[in-house]
Amino acid sequence: LTNLQQSKSDLLEILSTLSESTHLAEKNVNQFGETLLHSEKELADPGSSLETIITHLLASTKSIQASMGLMRQQIQESREEINLLQERLEKISEEALTDSLTGLVNRKGLTKAIESVLMTIDAFNSSPCILMLDIDNFKSINDTHGHLLGDQVIRVVGNTLKNQIKGKD
Repeated sequence: LTNLQQSKSDLLEILSTLSESTHLAEKNVNQFGETLLHSEKELADPGSSLETIITHLLASTKSIQASMGLMRQQIQESREEINLLQERLEKISEEALTDSLTGLVNRKGLTKAIESVLMTIDAFNSSPCILMLDIDNFKSINDTHGHLLGDQVIRVVGNTLKNQIKGKD
């Protein structure tokens, strides 16, 4: 599975676990409500044992406390898993906008960056500028020295550009 598919699968599992936990807690709350109503009726009956009623109420209270404790624990675990999923999705998003060879933004990343700049032009009262670069005779580097060296040249040029960028460039 890809990271995105795995993240989707993990999220569905978290939702399923929370749904089951919520259903169980709801069931326990309903049972507790029934116990309270039953106890109320028993209290009205003069022949009922107060000790038996209290024992039932205590047992029911402990059951709902355990259910709520389990639900609290599952919610905390789910929060932690969701945080990990968020980090994974941020990484996936970054990878989708980045060229794996150079670490620079790819075409999709460039489009997003341009959109962002165009949206903020008015706020800074400035005009955008774009610089395009071509590595002269790059095909001959690949043809003469091979693609591994060509890739290395692209990395060096990319790192040089990245290291020279200042401020909002």
